[in-house]
Amino acid sequence: MDIGTDTLEALRKGDQHALAQLYDQYGPVLFGVALRITSSEERAAFVVQETFRKIWKNASAFDPARERFFHWALQFMQALAKESKRSGEQPAEKFDFAAYQAAHLPEGGAISMAQLEKQLEDKHRKVLELAFFNNMSEQEIEETMNIPLGTLNTRLRFALRELRKVLEEQQH
Repeated sequence: MDIGTDTLEALRKGDQHALAQLYDQYGPVLFGVALRITSSEERAAFVVQETFRKIWKNASAFDPARERFFHWALQFMQALAKESKRSGEQPAEKFDFAAYQAAHLPEGGAISMAQLEKQLEDKHRKVLELAFFNNMSEQEIEETMNIPLGTLNTRLRFALRELRKVLEEQQH
């Protein structure tokens, strides 16, 4: 299930309640992805805040016939997170995302990024991790994993489709 037409229309009309609903629905997962990219709670929180500011500002540009809302929001978040990581200081030690997720499981039944990743086979999880969290190009992933571009794209599409299914099941 994606954003409903009523919610989209309310958002376009400036209804803050609609934005709050979307935040409740998508905020935890976007935060998890932002955290993986930035390795900083503070930067991840800022990125999610800025993502929803962009969603609010650009609601009229969203076309549900062209793409799913989550994918649209993820594109904003990913660009903001990568920029934040580039401009921010690197952490002194490697960030332990798995330990963070174990200690900070989302409340209210929201699904965590760690729970999403558990749904994927290693080959799909690795492609997703390299592309979204390590900001690697297709060529870099091809070389790192020693797989052809077609296989890479197939695995990435599959991983995103599986994550979408898990998110949709969680919403019911």
